[in-house]
Amino acid sequence: MLVDEIWHAAGDNAYDIDWYAKRTVLAGIYSTTEIYMLTDTSPDFHDTWAFLDARVKDAFDLKKTIQEVILILSVEFWNLLILT
Repeated sequence: MLVDEIWHAAGDNAYDIDWYAKRTVLAGIYSTTEIYMLTDTSPDFHDTWAFLDARVKDAFDLKKTIQEVILILSVEFWNLLILT
C-alpha cells in the first residue's frame, strides 16, 4: 500500500493504534489531494499545493484537539478521584 511505503520512507516505526491512525489520515489526505489535482487548472498545480497544505494543517489541528480533550478528561478524572 502506498501510504505504508510513504510512512516507512519517513522512518515511521509505530506498532500500536498509531500505525492505523497515521495510515488512515495519510490515505485520506493523499486521495483527496489527488482527486483535487485532477480538476486543478492553476499554473504548476498551485491550487493543489494550497489544498494539500490546508489538509496537512487540518490533520495537525485534529491531533492537537484530541490531545487537549484527553488532557482535560484526565484532569477531570483525577479531580473526581480526589474529591470522592
